[in-house]
Amino acid sequence: MGARTDADETAIVLDAVRYPSLLRLVPDGTAFEDNPVGVLWRYRIDLTSGVVDETPVGEDGIELPRINEQWTGRPYRYLYATEQPTPW
Repeated sequence: MGARTDADETAIVLDAVRYPSLLRLVPDGTAFEDNPVGVLWRYRIDLTSGVVDETPVGEDGIELPRINEQWTGRPYRYLYATEQPTPW
């Protein structure tokens, strides 16, 4: 969804939707409801040590996350996404 360096440029901060397992798609669409819910996670990659910290940002299922493109590469506060309600 978005990535940037932290304030002192020693790490990359990356936000992305993460799934507990690979999506299962069947050509006739019958397994769509069985797909896992995607949740927003933040990853912090330390450029010196290579250590990756991962933190869930929320619990709600979301899809198609976006930020205002004017904030690309910079810290942002808001995102736009569609909610993926559960249970089906």
